[in-house]
Amino acid sequence: MKIEKYQTSSGTRYRIQVYLGVSKTGRQIKTNRQGFKTRTEAKKAYNKIKKDYNSGKLKLKSQNPYNIYTLNELYPYYLKRYKPTVKPQTYSQFVERYNRLFKDTLGKYKLKSITPIIAQEVVNRLAKKYKSYRNYVQILSPIFDYGVILQVCPMNPFKLVTFPKKDPRTAHQPKTVLTKDELLEYLYACNTVSPFYYTYFSTLAFTGMRASEALALTWKDINLKKGTVKIDKTTIYDRNSNTTYVQDNTKTDIARIISIPKSLVNVLKQWKRLQPQNKYIFSKDNKLYSSIHVRSWIKSINKVLPQNLKDKKITSHVFRRTHSQLLLQSGVPMFYISKRLGHTNIDTTQDYYLSNTKELEKQALEKLDTYLHQIK
Repeated sequence: MKIEKYQTSSGTRYRIQVYLGVSKTGRQIKTNRQGFKTRTEAKKAYNKIKKDYNSGKLKLKSQNPYNIYTLNELYPYYLKRYKPTVKPQTYSQFVERYNRLFKDTLGKYKLKSITPIIAQEVVNRLAKKYKSYRNYVQILSPIFDYGVILQVCPMNPFKLVTFPKKDPRTAHQPKTVLTKDELLEYLYACNTVSPFYYTYFSTLAFTGMRASEALALTWKDINLKKGTVKIDKTTIYDRNSNTTYVQDNTKTDIARIISIPKSLVNVLKQWKRLQPQNKYIFSKDNKLYSSIHVRSWIKSINKVLPQNLKDKKITSHVFRRTHSQLLLQSGVPMFYISKRLGHTNIDTTQDYYLSNTKELEKQALEKLDTYLHQIK
C-alpha cells in the first residue's frame, strides 16, 4: 500500500496509488486517487478500490495496453501483421516508402493529435508531388485501422479525407513510347557502350518482359533452337538487407512461354559465346543485378544518346510499353498481347500500355483512305 502526504493551500492531503495486477500484455495496471484529508480515509479508499476491482464492480477507463502513442510506435505492430500477407517485394516497397515519406514527419506525431484536418493536409501535399499519390495514402490508412483495433487511436482520420482531383491538363498525358526507328537508334547506342547493355535491352524490347523478369533469366529458360523463352520468376531487391534474390513467380503470378524473333535469338547466341558460363544470363560471376543497377545502366547509355532520345526520359518500362505498341501496330490481337505481357486481364493492356495512339490513328486513316480510293 502506497500512501503519500502532500501540501495544498487548504492544508495537508493524502494520495494513493493502487496496484491492481498485470494486463494480458504484461503491463502493470495501476490507478491513482488523491485529496484525502486523513491517512485513514486514504487507506479505506485504497481497500475499497481493490475490493471493487476484484469483484468487477470497478471498471477502469480503457488504457493504452501497448504503450503506443505515436505513429512510429504503432508502425512496427502493423508490420508484423502485414508482412505474412504480401510478397517480399511488396513488403520491402512498403517499408521503403514509409521510411522515406512519413518516418521523420508524420511518424513522430501523437496518434490522438492526427486529426482529419492534418490527414487532409498530408493528402494534399502528396497529391501535389505525386501522380499516384493515393498509393501513398494507402500506406497510412491500414496502419490507423489497426490502431483502432488495438484501441490506441480513436479513429482512422484518412477515411475522412477528400482526394484532390487530378489536373485535367496532365491526367491523360501519353506515356513514353519509342517508335521503331527510335528503338533501333537506342539499341545501336547500347551496342556502342557495351554488348551486355545491347543484349539486355534488346531482350526487353523484343519480349516485352519486365526488367526484373529479364534479370532472373537463366540459360535453361532459353530455347535457342525453338526460339522461345520461359518467364516464371523475378528478381527482388530487399532494401533493408541490401540484397537481391530470385522469387519463383512473376509480379502477377503468371508464368508464360513466349516466342522470340530470330534477331533476338542471334543476339543471345552471340552473348552466350561472349560471356562466361553464368547460370543467370544477365549477371556478373552469377551475382544478381537489381532494378537499381538497370537505372544506372540507362544513365550510362543516356550519355551517348542523341538529344531527341535524351528528351524522352527513358526508363526500363518504356521498352515493355514500346513492345506492346509495336505489336498492336503490326496487327497482333490485343488478347495475345495481354497474354504475352503476363497481364491478369486485357483491361490493363488497353488502359496502361496503349495510351499513345497517334501512330495507330495515322495507320487507320491511311487504311481508310486506301479503302475509299478503291470504291471510287
